[in-house]
Amino acid sequence: PFGFEVPTDPDPQWWETVPTEALLAHADGVGTPFDTIIVDEAQDLRPAWLDSLRVLLDPEGPQRLLMVMDPAQAIYTSEWSDLVEFFRATLEVNLRNSRSIGALCARLGGPTTLQDNPAGPAPDFHRATGNKELRKHVERTIDHLLEDEKVHPSEIAVLTTHTSTRDALIGTVTGATSLTRWEERDSGSVLCETIHRTKGLEWTAVIIASLDDPI
Repeated sequence: PFGFEVPTDPDPQWWETVPTEALLAHADGVGTPFDTIIVDEAQDLRPAWLDSLRVLLDPEGPQRLLMVMDPAQAIYTSEWSDLVEFFRATLEVNLRNSRSIGALCARLGGPTTLQDNPAGPAPDFHRATGNKELRKHVERTIDHLLEDEKVHPSEIAVLTTHTSTRDALIGTVTGATSLTRWEERDSGSVLCETIHRTKGLEWTAVIIASLDDPI
């Protein structure tokens, strides 16, 4: 309604400045102001964007702005070095994962897992010394999940630590189904993307495909 258009292929600088500046400029047209605004994953919110959020708060209301963040999980920004405005809490118990996956997370420096969490199957590990071996392991694991575990393709994700590994897998894995990037995904394919591009999303089965140092 305000003539705001997203270009065909916006660069990172466009995303960093144009949308939030447009929101700030047209805040009066958004509608009823808010009593409270809650922002999740705020570690990737640029501090300069806060002005465009605060202007949406009702000046006659409580003007609450709640932001939940984990600076250690930041992907796009590292500007939250001074957290004096925030209450810092340490998550001492892993409430999200099964005990088997939680044990692996704890080995990587995460908190202990709540013993009431479901047990869950233990993660499988396969060693690969190059893209060829990695591709074979990915193919076999996908086929096992589809045929033996009856997991739907759209509920399987192959996550990589580098874009080069992702690109090496897409188009070369020739198992029972194809691998696709996030933009081309459909109900009949298995997603193959980097961990950073898919952080925060969940699937029934996840394959971590990496040629980095073993855990």
